[in-house]
Amino acid sequence: MATVQLSADFLAVSTEKILAAAKLLGIQVVLSEGGERTPCDLPVPVLDLPSGQRIRHTNAVLKRIGQISDSSLTGSSFIEEAQIDSWLEWVALEVDHHDLSNSESLKLICEALEAQLKSRTFLVGQRLTLADVSAALSLREALEKAGMDTLRETYPSVIRWARTCYHQVGNVSPPKAAPKASPAKAQPKAAAAAPQEAKAKAKAAAAAPTAAAAAPAAEAAEGGGSSKKDEKKKAKEEEKRRKEEEKKRKEDERIAAQNAKFAGPSLTLEDFENHAFGNLFIQSQRRTDREWTPVSALDPSKKDQQLWVRARVHNSRKQGGKLCFLTLRQDVATIQAVVFGPEIAGFAGALPDESVVDIYGKICCPDVPIASATQSNVELNVEKLYCIGRSQALPLQLADASRSEKDFEKDPSLVRVGQDVKLDNRVIDLRTVANQAIFRIQSGVCTLFREFLLKNSFQEIHTPKLIGGASEGGADVFRVDYFEGNAFLAQSPQLYKQMALMTDMPRVFEIGPIFRSEKSFTHRHMTEFTGLDIEMTFKDHYHEVLEVLDGLFNHIFEGLNSRFKREIDAVREQYPFEDLKWKYPCKRLTFKEAIGFFRSEGPA
Repeated sequence: MATVQLSADFLAVSTEKILAAAKLLGIQVVLSEGGERTPCDLPVPVLDLPSGQRIRHTNAVLKRIGQISDSSLTGSSFIEEAQIDSWLEWVALEVDHHDLSNSESLKLICEALEAQLKSRTFLVGQRLTLADVSAALSLREALEKAGMDTLRETYPSVIRWARTCYHQVGNVSPPKAAPKASPAKAQPKAAAAAPQEAKAKAKAAAAAPTAAAAAPAAEAAEGGGSSKKDEKKKAKEEEKRRKEEEKKRKEDERIAAQNAKFAGPSLTLEDFENHAFGNLFIQSQRRTDREWTPVSALDPSKKDQQLWVRARVHNSRKQGGKLCFLTLRQDVATIQAVVFGPEIAGFAGALPDESVVDIYGKICCPDVPIASATQSNVELNVEKLYCIGRSQALPLQLADASRSEKDFEKDPSLVRVGQDVKLDNRVIDLRTVANQAIFRIQSGVCTLFREFLLKNSFQEIHTPKLIGGASEGGADVFRVDYFEGNAFLAQSPQLYKQMALMTDMPRVFEIGPIFRSEKSFTHRHMTEFTGLDIEMTFKDHYHEVLEVLDGLFNHIFEGLNSRFKREIDAVREQYPFEDLKWKYPCKRLTFKEAIGFFRSEGPA
């Protein structure tokens, strides 16, 4: 357990914060009364490190002890670290420097925290951090004084967060300051009041010289035995520590040697064909004659064909010294690759997950389908393997981000990746098969929408998104600076579609962004989305428009089921849902029938 020296005011909240953080991190704090004070008389804790370095001020001390132990208290990514720093500064400036006994000051603090905590458990990320420890302990006295049950009615998220923090932090009580020894001259009355007692003590001291002389010898003998035991114990501990360090050093050397052995040679497009494996750095030196095959196109019809594939290493399984299995992933398709040979299998087994590789191999059909891959009826026997992009340590594992609720029901101990972590690492999160499929389905909806309308004599238009005024009533607009004046983000292409019809374009459509500055009571309100808009004239009856809409939806639904079945199944694997059911032609109700239906059945 690491140990640090702290000089601080025993009764200060800043000291409580540091002790709480140290407790969570498993760090022992040797506390002494002292520290420094700011010009406005706020306590300044001082941390003394074994190196002789001194760290002053609460936030600096908190961040420094957070670096001593590897913990999520300091954040799990660079972005989270920056957010924690910002919240620590906010607490120091907005909370610690205000009189929280003033109800208005406490109200402002709670309003700011309520806005942040409505959609999250903690201030940063999915776990308790230094930001939560600092803010919660600074507010504890004020919240308890104002009454948490009372505040909960107005600030439910703040109180839920505060109680969660206090539960995790627990009780942290600084030791009481030792009473300072009073000088003799400070008690003249007491000394004068007991002269006989002082004389008696002096006589007793003079009457026992032998006992006084014998005591040090006895203490020395006892201390000598204790000292030898302590030295022997320390020697054993030192020997144990030295052996552990030596063992760790040898293990590190072994791993480094193994990694160096299987690191593979560094190659370029000029010489990679002379090697069966290695790290290929592509710098456009020349074009090769390699022909690439998508993973999704690999099926039994390509049996015994030799081909090139570029994909990511989804996972690897090394079995013995000469065999390694790789699962390769490309968008929503996966295939198993078999690598055989002592050197190339070692190189394959050392590849980190999410590395990008070029593989040349032969398609084979296994006797038993491979359940873990989408291309289950084939596998790739690797002949050449080149790593063109070696992955580093990732803040989250795709296997964790890809799990469904069924997986957690079977094994509650599995790691659950929260939404904040996914959004903070969106580039990695979007690699999951379900997210890849969602984006492909979204693209498919736009393709089918455009396809149907073009076949039915519609014309695509592109309307302005920076406009001089509101384009539609009933919705708020986003105002932006536009040189010397103002402009507004378009709420809808409605006005421009109607203008197009008046220019003798009878049928128009647009796929484009829409912006609405509308406040909402939900966490999923949409201030920006992609709109699929159509506008058309009709000859005799508005039912002509209904017929077009009916055919449009039917075309999209049928197209998704027939062309994007693989993507739909991929989404269903992580987010289970039932098949969409619809009727074509769609059932139509008159206004009178609809009103009668609502009166008899009630709203849905």
